[in-house]
Amino acid sequence: MPARQIVNVSYDGAHLMLDRPSVQLGPGDWVEWRFSDVPADCIPSIQFEKDVLGPFQCLQSISNTTVQGKGSVGAKEDTLYVYTARLLDLEGVQASSGDPGGTVLSLQQAPNTSPEVVVLFETGVLTVKPEALDLYPGDTATWNIFGLPPGHSVTIQFDPLVIGQDHQAAMFESFLTCRPVAGEDPAIVQVCGVHFNELKKLDRYSYRVAVRDPSGIVVASHDPTIDNLGQPGPPDLEGGES
Repeated sequence: MPARQIVNVSYDGAHLMLDRPSVQLGPGDWVEWRFSDVPADCIPSIQFEKDVLGPFQCLQSISNTTVQGKGSVGAKEDTLYVYTARLLDLEGVQASSGDPGGTVLSLQQAPNTSPEVVVLFETGVLTVKPEALDLYPGDTATWNIFGLPPGHSVTIQFDPLVIGQDHQAAMFESFLTCRPVAGEDPAIVQVCGVHFNELKKLDRYSYRVAVRDPSGIVVASHDPTIDNLGQPGPPDLEGGES
């Protein structure tokens, strides 16, 4: 079962210290670096030695004290990645865990990609891949939209989450539409759902992707799903903790 590998990073006013200098990344696992005593003018950072993202598809700051690596790039054989934990201030690096600071051993595994969706509108037909999007609580999901005719737009609609009697919550904390690169083809759009809500109760949710003409009329739609993976298991804290 996938697990969260937890690395606690403490700050003594001069240096950062890791309670686990080495962790193993198994299939589906992610790693959380939890920083303590972070100064108000600093942000935590994890810097890998060669590849800026190390073995991960993404590094995500989920608070001003936590960085997590998610989605393995895969490995044909066990591969060791060296990293340094840092506190970054406005001028540079206020403190670091030394060189090297720690290692992540990525065990042999298939790629575990970031939560991304490709939406293609072509010859009047709308396709969405993957049909089922796998999300963990807190994930940010990206829909990459291709093929929009001039003046057309895409809407993505979710049913509200029922979290109690007369109480509802949004599927994501925030939802935004943006252009991937300034000046790029206007038929290419990105839609991002930020922080998948951990209050959800069901294992699967349907949602609707719709292409609308300039007057707002729906010309094509599709109803894919989101699979709620839940938490990946209890934190693995030096040997595992139930």
